[in-house]
Amino acid sequence: MLTFALMVMKKMTSKLSALLFGSVLLFQSCNTEIQLTGDFTPEPIIFGVLDQNDSIHYVKINRTFSGNGNPSASGMIADSSYWDQVDAYVYEIEQTSLVAADTLRVWQLHDTIVDNKDTNGVFFAPTQKLYYFIAGPNGANRLKDDPNHKYVFKAVLNEGDYTAESIAELVRTDYSGQSNNVRITSPTSTQDWNFASYPGGNLDYKTEVMQWHVGNADLFNVKFILLYDEYQGATFESKELVWDLGEYITEDINGSTYNITLQGETFYQFVGNNIDDDPAVTKRQFTGVRVEIVAGSEELYKYIQVSSPSTSLSQSQPTYSNIEGATGLWASRSTIMQYKPAYNPASASLRALSKSSLRALCEGSQYTNTLKFCSGHPADNTEIWYCP
Repeated sequence: MLTFALMVMKKMTSKLSALLFGSVLLFQSCNTEIQLTGDFTPEPIIFGVLDQNDSIHYVKINRTFSGNGNPSASGMIADSSYWDQVDAYVYEIEQTSLVAADTLRVWQLHDTIVDNKDTNGVFFAPTQKLYYFIAGPNGANRLKDDPNHKYVFKAVLNEGDYTAESIAELVRTDYSGQSNNVRITSPTSTQDWNFASYPGGNLDYKTEVMQWHVGNADLFNVKFILLYDEYQGATFESKELVWDLGEYITEDINGSTYNITLQGETFYQFVGNNIDDDPAVTKRQFTGVRVEIVAGSEELYKYIQVSSPSTSLSQSQPTYSNIEGATGLWASRSTIMQYKPAYNPASASLRALSKSSLRALCEGSQYTNTLKFCSGHPADNTEIWYCP
């Protein structure tokens, strides 16, 4: 997914901008006669994050820039950061031993212009040049995420003046069929989410545990998404409420499982605080739950960790790069999802939220009982919070 990749690209771009501006200020404060337009050696800046769920895979291939006069003005000129010539390839290899590998597939990267770059930065925007190749996301064209397959990036810049190379393996998910891959293990696809119960007829908030296999990933971003249709009379709009459960680092438990707890009362508070009590809304029919986990590779985790803002008074900060001949990142990530509908005619006994949890959402919880949530599940047709 390009948006996520571009967010991390912005971190790298910001660091380079600060370095360039800091150097200019230092030179100017010492001697206003110093010229900054002398010999300049560009450095390749490369960023690529593979995701087997994508069909188009993008790589950013830039260079450090130079220009006469104001560096901020030069930064706004696209050509100041582009190479004159780029020959870049991605090789899919099968690792047969520590020193031998067979090349299975090869993709040549082609350039394209996209127009979704943030205009608030110091570099040119909103258009930018990216390089891409097409593979997947399904069938034989899919990138392979088993441990014997790796992906080598190679680039020759300006007809051999500069070269860059790196290797990465994919974050392994259910597609690879391995027992320790990244996958949600609890609640299972046949278990509901249980945030509330009614012992003795009184509401009692419950605690749920989410568990997943970490596989070969080191960083996880987790979201719980409430799905519903919002009605105003006979018309409705399908909506999603995203509950961001945070990021989790698992670098020391590779191959094991990771647990987080979800407090039922916190769930209802979040819903109540993030949905307006709009008098024009006639009902909100619950339609399901989707859990999304984005798993990042070890290299992606290290890059984000090193690129985080410095908390030291010295403000010194190292640079992480895993590309030979360039500064940048060649890594992988993958998104796994678990979707549960509010009602599935083929398995009517299965629910996304337990009946008591849905009751709390519709009428029981003090945080949500004015939001006009209701159930379309046929088994709830005797309840006052049922809405066919």
